[in-house]
Amino acid sequence: MEKINQSLHSFFSRRKYDRKNIIESSFIHNAYPQAVGKMLARSTKILGFRTGLLTIACKNSIYVTELHQMKEEMIEKINRTLQQDMVKEIRFVVGNVKQVQPKKRKKPLTSEQKEWIEKIVSQAPECYQKQVRSMLVAYKEKEECSKRGSQI
Repeated sequence: MEKINQSLHSFFSRRKYDRKNIIESSFIHNAYPQAVGKMLARSTKILGFRTGLLTIACKNSIYVTELHQMKEEMIEKINRTLQQDMVKEIRFVVGNVKQVQPKKRKKPLTSEQKEWIEKIVSQAPECYQKQVRSMLVAYKEKEECSKRGSQI
């Protein structure tokens, strides 16, 4: 049986996962929004970077056409932001650009809210208590969100 460190070493030693490419990719992912602007970065998504070729997904073919005309300028801005000539070419494709947003943390319930929930849960039949508790917690969290929204 192969040890985990040997498996990982063989996995990352393949050409696709070489250390230099991973590091360069992370640099480009971090520099991209600053180089092209937040609005354009939200309408596009980096799909990959390999040996100087940056592949970018766009919302639709109109973006692909427009960005293709700006390609040289984008390469220059990205390389200037990185302070080195990493990107030699950019390929634009139509694809899913939905950015994954981190979930917002929910504000913890106050002790008063917890007491109120437990009071109601204790009145419910035992077989439904877990369900009732989760529904009430969700209700109180939603109530807090709507309060915060109306204060803005």
